[in-house]
Amino acid sequence: MSEAKNPQADHPLPEDQQAIDPAAFDADGKQIYFPTRAQGTPTRVYIPMEEKQRRRITLYITIVAIAFVVIPFLFWRGTWFGRQLPDAELEMYLNDSSQPRHVQHALVQISERIERGDTSVQRWYPQVAALASHAVPELRVTLAFVLGADPKSELFHDTLVKLLADSDVLAKRNAALSLVRFNDPAGLEVIRSMFQPTVVKSNAAGTVRYRAQMDSGVEEGTVM
Repeated sequence: MSEAKNPQADHPLPEDQQAIDPAAFDADGKQIYFPTRAQGTPTRVYIPMEEKQRRRITLYITIVAIAFVVIPFLFWRGTWFGRQLPDAELEMYLNDSSQPRHVQHALVQISERIERGDTSVQRWYPQVAALASHAVPELRVTLAFVLGADPKSELFHDTLVKLLADSDVLAKRNAALSLVRFNDPAGLEVIRSMFQPTVVKSNAAGTVRYRAQMDSGVEEGTVM
């Protein structure tokens, strides 16, 4: 019996139109072509080289476009404290000492729930007050603000009085302002000092040159 021949084998298509299974290549980098069957007849599927390139470029553009959307969203989600936290996640954030921003997020959420009259957050009051000794100043600044949310809590009141002696200026000032909600004048001197020039002490002798310009805003960590 004679073997049937594929009529297309004797008449190959031009090289720029030969493309089956674009992902298949041999050891020399040449593309491998496989016959397929369509309706029981041996045949080949041909994809022009230009079509392959268009598909590859479209894929790259799609990946970049998705990255431009996903990366900012993940950054916003990780830095915005307004996202509501379920109780289990809130407690996890509150105890995550390795991520101060997680702790800050939990504190802000607790403060908002206190303002809404949610008494269930009182079970976290001891953990919240214990953060007054945290090593990160920014966290203590947030804490001093949050403690003023419940002016009926003696624990919060005592913690704010301790924060009046904090080494961080902003934490001390927030504590003084929060004590106003407790009708406690203990922070009065600190509040008055907010309207006075601030003394910046140097730990070495030398000539002072200011990097900050006149009337420019000075934030936490600004090099003056």
